[in-house]
Amino acid sequence: MSSQNNNNLKNVTPATKAAVFLATIPQTIAVNIMQNLSLQTVEKLASEIKSLGVIDKDLQSSVRDEFSERFCAGLSSMGGESLAKKLITAAVPANDAESILEKIKTQKDAPFASLKNISNSEIARALSNEKNPTVAIILSYLNPQKVAQILMNFEESKRTEVILLLSENREADPEIVARIEEMFVQKIDPSTSNNNNSNNKQSTGPEFIAELLQSFDKTVEEEVMISVQTKSMELADQIRDLMFTFNDIAKLSDRDLQKVLREVQSETLAIALRGASPEVTDKFMNNLSKRAKEGIAEEMELLGKLKRSDVENEQKTIINSIRELEAAGEITISTGDDDAYI
Repeated sequence: MSSQNNNNLKNVTPATKAAVFLATIPQTIAVNIMQNLSLQTVEKLASEIKSLGVIDKDLQSSVRDEFSERFCAGLSSMGGESLAKKLITAAVPANDAESILEKIKTQKDAPFASLKNISNSEIARALSNEKNPTVAIILSYLNPQKVAQILMNFEESKRTEVILLLSENREADPEIVARIEEMFVQKIDPSTSNNNNSNNKQSTGPEFIAELLQSFDKTVEEEVMISVQTKSMELADQIRDLMFTFNDIAKLSDRDLQKVLREVQSETLAIALRGASPEVTDKFMNNLSKRAKEGIAEEMELLGKLKRSDVENEQKTIINSIRELEAAGEITISTGDDDAYI
């Protein structure tokens, strides 16, 4: 898979990848796949498919590459309730299908969920006229990767102020959230109605900012951390402790690193190691077979001059693989004392 395709899948969960895959292949094939899954898995996938809006073409391509399947025609570019219903009805017995459909029908979308169908630049334009506290409330209901892309459209001063607001562990009043959602969503997309979902989860605080910063380049990351540090050294330290960096890979257990290596393309590793510390390079090399080690060394020798941003992108790809494995319970990372697994 190319590095561009790897970037398109940053922090996309396995369940979402599977949902995108099923939503964008011929329905007869999707049905055949789902017929061989457990009812619990079918229910989870149906819920994911229902939550999909318009699926970005680059994301479709990246997911299909990852699943090693190529389809040239008859592909859908839209998820949604109708597709979820059609697939479930065809894939499982009638009684089970009815039960699953009833469950996902009562599931409510998160506040501002309709914004996933709106381009980041368009959202940024609409937010530019809103007060910073309102912007922070809206962004706190979106995933960190989308938030990072929206924030990159802001001027530095506005971006910094919004991030500082997001760093505070504050829960917005549900009634206020509902009013903001009704006004803002109607403003940006009049065809969307308010779903009154103010009881869904909001994300703010150091953990949210730490994840958000993973999607920024080093320059913006440093800019944000300087601003946070000016406001609160304690908060800055909390965020740093939550951030897993490429250098932290040297502290992974050999067993966990070997699991990571199974998820990483050799080309990605060769580029990422160009800018790595000796400790990280040794850690990787010591966990490769003799043949694989020789292959990586040869690839590194053949690489010409590389942009720092290209190296950092490949390092982020590996970090994202680590975070996916952690989320799946396959490995354990921590940023505690030096004796802990990270």
